[in-house]
Amino acid sequence: MPITLLKELNQAKFLGEFGYSAPGICYYICEYVEEKIWAKPGVSSLKDAVEAAENVTPATIIKASKAKSLAQKRGKQHGTPQSFYPSLNTPLKTNSLYRIGLWFDKATNAAPPDATKNNHEAIVITGTGSDIVFLEPNFGFYQGQGNVTFPTNKDVLEGEIKNLYTADNYFATNFTYSLVRSL
Repeated sequence: MPITLLKELNQAKFLGEFGYSAPGICYYICEYVEEKIWAKPGVSSLKDAVEAAENVTPATIIKASKAKSLAQKRGKQHGTPQSFYPSLNTPLKTNSLYRIGLWFDKATNAAPPDATKNNHEAIVITGTGSDIVFLEPNFGFYQGQGNVTFPTNKDVLEGEIKNLYTADNYFATNFTYSLVRSL
């Protein structure tokens, strides 16, 4: 099953390509989604996460994230740095929420030699088997399920995020994960 767009959320559309609030905004977007959109007790299943994603107001997420980003920067260029997330060689735990670090760049540039170096963040909720719902702040909320090409939930997530960037002449790599909680 190809991924299904549940709700577009393009951070650049709301922020412009650059600007004081743009660096690190993906971190605060994911933090807001974790704490407000996919928070317990409201979201305790993949179905709940899908419904919440379908009903979000993207401008609210961006405005709240931008405000938190600017408040934490206190006049500096970047806000709170992303925590180090480890690489995983196994599928993600089912029925769980993860924060994801990754590196993306223009297709003409090289990936950093350190496979744990990240410049971007996303967030995912896993269901049973290979079912997932995720937010990629440059694109939006998506629902996906494994297939022959992407058999596990981790394969679906990484493969589909890579596909989103490839379609825009970018690449994505260096996926790292932090298990936030079980559903």
